[in-house]
Amino acid sequence: MLNNYELRLHDAYGSYKFNIEDVISLEYSRKANNLGIATVTIYGTRYEPYDFNRDDRLEIYRLNNKKSKVLIGDTCWFLRKQEVQIDSDCNVTIVLTFYDTIHLLTRRVVAWAGRLDVGYVSHLLQNYDSMLYLIMYFNYGNGTTSEILNANALAPNVPAQNLTSLNGNLISTIRSWQTLVYNSDLTNRRLPITLPIPPNQSTLSGTQRFENITVLQAMQEIANVSNLKGEKLYFDIIYTPASPFSTAQFEFRTWVNIRGLDRTFGFNRIVVGPQYGNLTDTSILRDWETEATIAYMAGNGQDENKIYASAKSSVVVDSPFYPIEIFGSENFGDEVTGLQNPPEGISAAQVLLAENAAIETLTGTIINNDKLDFFTNVNPYDLIIAEYKGFKQLVALDEYNVTVDESSEEISIPLG
Repeated sequence: MLNNYELRLHDAYGSYKFNIEDVISLEYSRKANNLGIATVTIYGTRYEPYDFNRDDRLEIYRLNNKKSKVLIGDTCWFLRKQEVQIDSDCNVTIVLTFYDTIHLLTRRVVAWAGRLDVGYVSHLLQNYDSMLYLIMYFNYGNGTTSEILNANALAPNVPAQNLTSLNGNLISTIRSWQTLVYNSDLTNRRLPITLPIPPNQSTLSGTQRFENITVLQAMQEIANVSNLKGEKLYFDIIYTPASPFSTAQFEFRTWVNIRGLDRTFGFNRIVVGPQYGNLTDTSILRDWETEATIAYMAGNGQDENKIYASAKSSVVVDSPFYPIEIFGSENFGDEVTGLQNPPEGISAAQVLLAENAAIETLTGTIINNDKLDFFTNVNPYDLIIAEYKGFKQLVALDEYNVTVDESSEEISIPLG
């Protein structure tokens, strides 16, 4: 099945080097909002170790049943590890490990203070997708320098007095712990990633604080909060290969609720289940072990002055032994009003409630076959239906794992 693939290697700057030949096996996997990995194992007869270098870009193309080659995953893959294996007969095997464009989000530590106070390394009140764009702007784009002329368009909820003084105070706040490395020049934190104006598709907003963690970790925290509050949030760096008329492009992008196509109705409707022969290792879980229906969240203050917020589940439970209550607390630092003013206060309790909700889910692994040809008539991130004996749920195809050798291709698509 390797003859259905083409592996094009470019250097870190995007210049074409060669197609990788003599491949023994190829494995690659991607998961929404997380690192993807690709491993290429090749015979070392025609290659030298220094033919492959850090951040070489791999493009993986697959021949689909329409006999056209498509770029897998809208991504390229950056070389981050090479292992040369030599056996007792001096036969050489080279194992190359690549990571997808999401890996770029691990290369920066969040270094923008949402408040002009060195005690707040990062603290934002924004729509959640706009929050992701702001993190990109101040860690990869113009916001890494003093070029903040249009910051009010990117940060409508940041107080105006803060925006007017960003050029001086913000940079000094960042430099308070990075200046020794960058020598007062943050320009080299920028990366060639296109950053459009935020689409503002999120209907949810909140206050989020994230300190001294990578950009990927910060974005995962934000997306997780949005997901727990009922709105799925996706992010990715989309890669467009070079053409005769343009160089390769990287673009940061977000999606709300659905990233792929909605395949739950009409002629495009796709249903999977063990009874249809297209789902295996199926499990239906209904779990009430840690369920709570009322959540109390405590904030700042002592004794009778302590601040509280609460949230109540809208689910009607048919049992005489309900409600079930849960208590939590959160340190808002100097933000005394952190629990008093919606949406921040109520959302903190809502998140606690969502984290302790009853679980009803169907899981399994989709069988890739002629009826459901992954990468052809159904694609990553599409929304489909999974069902069995009256249990039905919508499933986004947010993860896939592919293993290829000379004679076979195995595609595993787990349902979360």
